[in-house]
Amino acid sequence: MRSSTKLTLFSTFLILAVLMFQYLMLISEVNNDARSKGIDYSYNFYSIIPIIFLLVMGLIAFFISALIIDRIFNPLRLMISKIKEIGEIHFENPLIIDSGDDEIKEYVTAFNNMSAKISSYIERQKRFISDVSHELATPITVINGHADMLLRRGKSHPELLDSSLKIVKGEILKMDGLVNNLLFLARSDSGKQTYSFEVNDLTELISESAEEIEVIAPEFIIENEVQGDIFALCDAYALKRVLRIILSNAVRYSANSKRIWIKAYESHGLINISIKDDGIGIALEHLPRIFDRFYRVDDSRTKVTGGSGLGLSIAREIITAHGGEITVNCEAGTGCEFMLLLTAAKSNKPSSNLHLPNRTSSSKGC
Repeated sequence: MRSSTKLTLFSTFLILAVLMFQYLMLISEVNNDARSKGIDYSYNFYSIIPIIFLLVMGLIAFFISALIIDRIFNPLRLMISKIKEIGEIHFENPLIIDSGDDEIKEYVTAFNNMSAKISSYIERQKRFISDVSHELATPITVINGHADMLLRRGKSHPELLDSSLKIVKGEILKMDGLVNNLLFLARSDSGKQTYSFEVNDLTELISESAEEIEVIAPEFIIENEVQGDIFALCDAYALKRVLRIILSNAVRYSANSKRIWIKAYESHGLINISIKDDGIGIALEHLPRIFDRFYRVDDSRTKVTGGSGLGLSIAREIITAHGGEITVNCEAGTGCEFMLLLTAAKSNKPSSNLHLPNRTSSSKGC
């Protein structure tokens, strides 16, 4: 039996019990009054009229109780129904309860916000799994194809062995990089990613990163404009990884431009780093999502350049873990400018007022 039915019957019996008690008290008073006046009369309890009256009152009490209790339990039924829908991964319709109670309104708002967040997380997870599967499918197909070819023709054509193994090795390295990036993001999400925070010379880190890019892409000119000595409490390996990601993107999407500008300076205890290119840029409608994992402005362009859509996500995770910010200013056809904001530190000694990230460790787990 449902709780609402039990409560309705209980309230009906309670009302009838009260009426019965009042009825017995009335009969007792009538009979006592009659005896006190010397009247030889005793009211009969089993009279048909009071019995009919009690039955009618019982029915009225039952229906009134049912209406009141149904109104009380209806929001709970709606909540249970919506929870069942969420259990079946249905988030299309929000919870709506027509009630004047502020507590219920507050609950409905909180419940719908929770449902929206869960729905967003599930959609992100589905998209994440789909993107990972897509990224791994291509190198697996290439490796499998060359393995089949070597099994069929490798013995009779030894010259194929060297070229196929080089291609297979390259695809394995791509998969290894993708898996490592995914592991990094997974550790960041769970709060297990570790960093080694020390006072580092950012002037040196920026110069080293620029030199690495010049070696990889000698046709590019890196305009390195760092004002003075700049020190920050950071993980040197992780911060170089951020610089490498942004500089590599500047090279990858440079189009005909072969010039990149790096500027860095300290102001009011904050370090401002700007990396600007004069490449193809990004349309304004894509900017809000460029730090999302696997997000691609142009899938066909990404296939040509080889990007997986994880670099900027990793860069944001690292900068956030350092208590800083990363922003971008881009327009299609005019290049991009990525700006990093970090807290400055004194040379060889952390500042006593420095805002330290919560996640610290002695290992460089980037």
